[in-house]
Amino acid sequence: IMSGMSVTATRQYEIAFSQYYGWAHYWHGPLTWGSAHNPADLFIEPPSQNHPNDNIDADSQHLRSAKEVIGYYIEASKESVGKITDFIIDEKSWTIRYMVVHNGSWLSGKKCLISPMWVIAVDWSSSKVEVDLSPSQIQNIPKYDESIVITREYENLLWKSCSKNGYWETEKKKIAEKLITQGEKRVNESQYLKNKGEKILSEKLPELKKIKTRITEGEKITKEAKKIIKTGENIVSETDFPERNIGVRKVVMGKQLEKVGQQKIEYYETKKEQIKEWIATGKSLIEEGRDTKKFGETLKESGRKLVTPAKQQNESKEH
Repeated sequence: IMSGMSVTATRQYEIAFSQYYGWAHYWHGPLTWGSAHNPADLFIEPPSQNHPNDNIDADSQHLRSAKEVIGYYIEASKESVGKITDFIIDEKSWTIRYMVVHNGSWLSGKKCLISPMWVIAVDWSSSKVEVDLSPSQIQNIPKYDESIVITREYENLLWKSCSKNGYWETEKKKIAEKLITQGEKRVNESQYLKNKGEKILSEKLPELKKIKTRITEGEKITKEAKKIIKTGENIVSETDFPERNIGVRKVVMGKQLEKVGQQKIEYYETKKEQIKEWIATGKSLIEEGRDTKKFGETLKESGRKLVTPAKQQNESKEH
């Protein structure tokens, strides 16, 4: 109930209100509270910006105070069948679950419950609420006793009397559809991760092979340099001047060559480690892709399992 203000509120007001408190917008999603099952969950995700639904009828006064709506007439097939006297709130989801309607005359009539989900139009100027029911269906709705707690058994009778599937089935279907959508999104993400990982492997594995070849070349240079040094050292130890200088030069040249070989080995060893890290990243991405796909398939399967009982129930009714 919007106390302290007029009996109406615009979408613009709601947007400003949500942004002020940092709440997600309840109209962004398939569930009663958008993407949440109850308003407490609206705190978890920040309000999205520039959503297409934000600009639809931004100035329309589509909300009313609950107090103002009490007394509105209920119409079924254009026939007045009663008045709204109260509302039943689901304290778990903070949803207006039922309108309490006084059907018939005040002396001989009865009170019954009508779901807002059955409302097809509201005429604010005439204070009328049109519902997707016939007058005979409303007559068949079980009597509502304010002294008795509303049970699922009573709700089953209520919804069956109107040939409707219970709101809990509808909500279950919405949850299932959300799970399937999330699952499909995960599966798509998994393909992206897998492709990214495979691309890294296709680029880095040949590069790693080349680097291993370069390291082998460096090791070969180092080996040849050691042979030259050994030869030079033998000449120095076995000959006299001037032949001795040849051996010294060989030793110097061999050490220089050995240094080149070692530098090559060290440089390419570093590159090899970097590429190994890249390859590990690629493999990790592929593995993450597999896990993401698996999780996505699990979400989709969970959604399908929620939908299946409802489908089977509908099929059995048709038969």
